Amino acid sequence: MREITIDGDIFEVHPLTRGLLRQMRREGMPLDRLPPDKGEEAMDRALAAALSPEQFAATDEMDNPHCIRLFREILRETFSSPDEEKNSLPSPGGSITPSGGSTAPDAPIGGTAPDATGSFPRPSTPAT
Repeated sequence: MREITIDGDIFEVHPLTRGLLRQMRREGMPLDRLPPDKGEEAMDRALAAALSPEQFAATDEMDNPHCIRLFREILRETFSSPDEEKNSLPSPGGSITPSGGSTAPDAPIGGTAPDATGSFPRPSTPAT
């Protein structure tokens, strides 16, 4: 669990469960290669699962970039390893940034940023 501060409100972000990840994959929402048309639905499912009911309800009134930031933090909490957490330095805001990551609030995970729907573009493969 990590705490994220957005506009003065503290959100407790919890990792997604393995069962939910499998269920989302079966429903066509694999978070490691999310189709663009499933981005908003996947983000809502992740926010609902990782936040308290009150905090999830508050996201309806939140600016979309803040929701995307929460979604990215949920992904970090879900997929980062304990070694990355242990070897990371606290950012100025007090949250942990995985090794090699940026402390900027709008920094993308893995070199890609989500589009307006919260989907992450698929990595391109170099031509051989």
